[in-house]
Amino acid sequence: MIVQILYLEQLQFSKVSYYTVQVEGRPLSEFRDFQTRMQHNEKDKKQVAEINRFIENIGKKHGAQDRFFKREGFAERLPPATYRFLDSDGETDFGLRLYCVRISEEVVILLNGDRKTAQSIKDCLNCKPHFDFANKISDAIYEAKTKDRIEIDGFDILMDDDFVLNI
Repeated sequence: MIVQILYLEQLQFSKVSYYTVQVEGRPLSEFRDFQTRMQHNEKDKKQVAEINRFIENIGKKHGAQDRFFKREGFAERLPPATYRFLDSDGETDFGLRLYCVRISEEVVILLNGDRKTAQSIKDCLNCKPHFDFANKISDAIYEAKTKDRIEIDGFDILMDDDFVLNI
């Protein structure tokens, strides 16, 4: 699977630059797919708006500090573990999850997610594929950094124009 890292120009803030990825052959980037799919019902729309507020507040006020993310394997997710959506029951509905890779306090790659419907991620058919993909992306980013194929310079991911991740 060939994956390209994309700069999200509309999500550049004073404390964080956000990126996403796009899998070759898919019409939408991972983050755009999440945003689009979550517009189908009112509960999802409301919760994605809350996640968008987290993204903006982290970007404008705080930077991508650990405390604003929940570690999920080698990747992270929003919202943080301490946050609970008021309209989720916590038994069969744990709310939306957006998986991401926090590279530094200034650079975050926003990926994809869905509604978590089971206590364990392994048991949630909605989220497990996104969780697995986020961890593969995290591994590929780490490998690319260690091989000097990409470099993080402040708010930027520096890479050749033709750079892709092979997953």
